[in-house]
Amino acid sequence: MAPKQSAIRMVRRVGRKARTSWKWIQAGITSRLAHLDRDLLKKALLGCGLAAAAVTAILVLVKFTPLVVTLLLVLGLGALLRMWERLQTRSL
Repeated sequence: MAPKQSAIRMVRRVGRKARTSWKWIQAGITSRLAHLDRDLLKKALLGCGLAAAAVTAILVLVKFTPLVVTLLLVLGLGALLRMWERLQTRSL
């Protein structure tokens, strides 16, 4: 069963708009950054990269916090039981 021609036209139109929008965004970024010298641009991009890395690290830390807390709880309980066992064997 072949798709309707109107659906095909709509998909093509949306694709063209998306490509046009992306080109417009690229041109806007290029025009805003074109007047900066290379050293300043490198510093700005390095700062953006570091900020993105910091945000990513914080998000990963927040995401895995319950897992880390549970792991520390289990390890602490294991250490506590081991110490309790040693205390019981020494007192006898």
